This record gives sequence, structure tokens and C-alpha cells, in this order.
Amino acid sequence: MPACIELVIYQIKPDYQQSFASLRATLYAELKSLAGFIDYKTYQDLENPLGFTDQVTWTDPLMAKQAFAKFMTLHSAPAFMACIDKVILTQHLQESS
Repeated sequence: MPACIELVIYQIKPDYQQSFASLRATLYAELKSLAGFIDYKTYQDLENPLGFTDQVTWTDPLMAKQAFAKFMTLHSAPAFMACIDKVILTQHLQESS
């Protein structure tokens, strides 16, 4: 089964611009311990400094969905989510044949 990409597009609260990088690094450390994790990348919007997109690669759709369901149980998730102003899109994608 091919890998699965999880995309999350979101905007952070202005008050969190300084602490966002450390919150994200702490979250990354936990995410990479989840079953099926392959890679994690964060992209910043070129026009909106508060806009970000996370791209997480999982071994397969099942692992992606299980990790998504476990997200809020991660120790660092509440602090990370506190910095989020709004989630614009969450989507799981698989390469088309």
C-alpha cells in the first residue's frame, strides 16, 4: 500500500509567533514516535506570516488515520493547539495511479 500524506493548513495566533517554533519542535518529537511515521515538514505562507501548512507522511492511510485519532492524546498537543487560531484544511492524500 502506498504512503499517505496528511496536509494541515492553519493559521497561528499573533501572540504565538515567538514560541511557535519551539512548540512545533516539541510536537514533532512526539509525532515521529507514532507507528507509521515517515516524515514531517512545515511550510510557511509567503504572503501571510501567520499561515502554515504541515505535511506529514505516513506509511499508509490506516496509520495516518490512527495517528490523527491519537493526536490530542499527545502530551504536546494541547499547547500546540493553543497557538492555532484556525484550521483551514485537514486532508489525507494518497498518490494516484
